Amino acid sequence: MKIRLYVLLFTLCALFAAGCAHADQSGDQNRENLPTISVIVNGTDNFSQGSMDLLKNYLRHYFRVYDSVRDAHADPFISRIISLEGDAVDNARNLALTLGTEYYASVNVVSGTEVTLTIFETATSEIVAAATGKGREDLKQQIIQNAINEIQNLQSRLDERKETGKPYKVVLLSSEEDGGGADRAISSELRILSSDQKVQRNAIGNSTYSYLVFVKRIPTAYDLFQALANDYDRAGGMEKVLDSGSFLVIKAASSGETGFSMLQSTESEAGESPKSNLCGAEGCKAGDIIRFGRYEQDNDGTNDVEPIEWQILEIKGGKALVMSVKGLDARRFNPENSGNSYLISEIRKWLTETFVDAAFTSREKGRIEPDQNRDLVTLLTSEEVERYFPEKCGRVVHPTAYARGKGAYAVGNSTCSGAGTDAGWWWLSSKGSGNEFALIVNFNGDIGNSDVYNPGYTVRPALWIRM
Repeated sequence: MKIRLYVLLFTLCALFAAGCAHADQSGDQNRENLPTISVIVNGTDNFSQGSMDLLKNYLRHYFRVYDSVRDAHADPFISRIISLEGDAVDNARNLALTLGTEYYASVNVVSGTEVTLTIFETATSEIVAAATGKGREDLKQQIIQNAINEIQNLQSRLDERKETGKPYKVVLLSSEEDGGGADRAISSELRILSSDQKVQRNAIGNSTYSYLVFVKRIPTAYDLFQALANDYDRAGGMEKVLDSGSFLVIKAASSGETGFSMLQSTESEAGESPKSNLCGAEGCKAGDIIRFGRYEQDNDGTNDVEPIEWQILEIKGGKALVMSVKGLDARRFNPENSGNSYLISEIRKWLTETFVDAAFTSREKGRIEPDQNRDLVTLLTSEEVERYFPEKCGRVVHPTAYARGKGAYAVGNSTCSGAGTDAGWWWLSSKGSGNEFALIVNFNGDIGNSDVYNPGYTVRPALWIRM
């Protein structure tokens, strides 16, 4: 049986307009650090309204309370949720997901005098605070006092939740014929985007599916749709039906032989990168070359950016450590008189803030395993170079045309046979022998010192990728 839900707050807005939820911004600027909550009440009489006024004013000390909808504005969306998923779903939670709030408060009025307040974490539907009161003063004194200690612990709970990512509810609409194939492709893709965390999946018949997934580095449901759609290459295609907050509804068909595009392998010509296997769960080995991401390399701004080739250095636990085959850009390590610590260097900031966004889509970022510094990309250390490249001539790099255009050094007198006329230098993350020196690999494959402000050395990013 359908439950009529009323969401009480100051302002009304149309729920189907994307981004309809926005927080009450009264108070000081520190409110931006507060968790968000949507408040849902079952009851419309004066007692319910008075109770809500008291609770609402209290909650604003601990949350950013989101504007939402009530009455007829909420009913169509509730009806739509029911039509998609049936009566058994938690409609209050779905409404909270559409608003993108981290918590939702359910307020129930019993016999016009007793009120219960229950606060749930939206991602898990777990109860994090609950209390009961029997009158207006009881509400103010009893409910608030009983719940205060639990509510004050919510921020630490949110901090823990951020480690697993933001929750998204995804509903897939398909046909009886295509539903199974689309479900398999999207389930697999969501697992990749969620860094292999468990995806909660429900099937409603053979044509409608819902998923709860935790994703990092994707800020909105629309961005999640873009990440899915950009890599969905089944012939039937995908379209967005609705995105709001953390709630996404999509239509997809599965006619066609492929699912989501995966890592590409490259068959290189003689003298270029060695031939690689198609990189599946079992197919790759150290030394293989794969393509992943894109970055300008031919220095021709009139065409598309080129795929990046990576050499696999090590495979461990379903992940591969890879480094770019070529020197992709020319950068200094740090400005003069700025020291040689990689952790506070200019080159690390460029790698983690500029390069990573230029080279990878949101989906591709979801496949990269952060390192111990929580960086998606880094530079090898001198110890790693010696471990993975025991032969010096295997370390020689060739800058791309783009890197040479940015000032990368390239010479033709390397002692390594086959180095050609454009052997270059590349940065490592290790400190050099003085405060203004960092380690580099030179055109002969030797590891040596260099001034941190030298602009002619190239960058060979390294990263761990989930296979």
